[in-house]
Amino acid sequence: MPRGVYLRTEYHKRINSEAHKGHIVTQEVRERIRQSLQAEGSYMWKGGRHGDGQGYIKIRLYPNDPFYSMVNSIGHVLEHRLIMAKHLGRCLLRHEIVHHKNKTKSDNRLENLELLPRYTHMCVTHLESEVDELAEWGGF
Repeated sequence: MPRGVYLRTEYHKRINSEAHKGHIVTQEVRERIRQSLQAEGSYMWKGGRHGDGQGYIKIRLYPNDPFYSMVNSIGHVLEHRLIMAKHLGRCLLRHEIVHHKNKTKSDNRLENLELLPRYTHMCVTHLESEVDELAEWGGF
């Protein structure tokens, strides 16, 4: 039998049915349970800030936030874009790229961030990779 799977015996069925006998779960209780498992109510809530698996930090925003227009389809925005937008006092446009000067995607200090147009960002990152390659070969 696979790990974590077990057969419910008659004993388990009887114990569970006796434990919940006469308990009626009202709509109010269901709503409280649902809210406790979501966002701020959850014991796993970490302030809406988490990694995206590629090294960037994502932040959860809500519709009443002035920067909500920058979120993706599930209500998250990349932290470095949000920091730059707050610094500028406006939402960023799609073609505006926030570049990490030290190449550390999770280092979102304002002094490490630079706002660039998309094409300029492509050129900068290409040149940086060329410099890194030369440095590896001992060219510097």
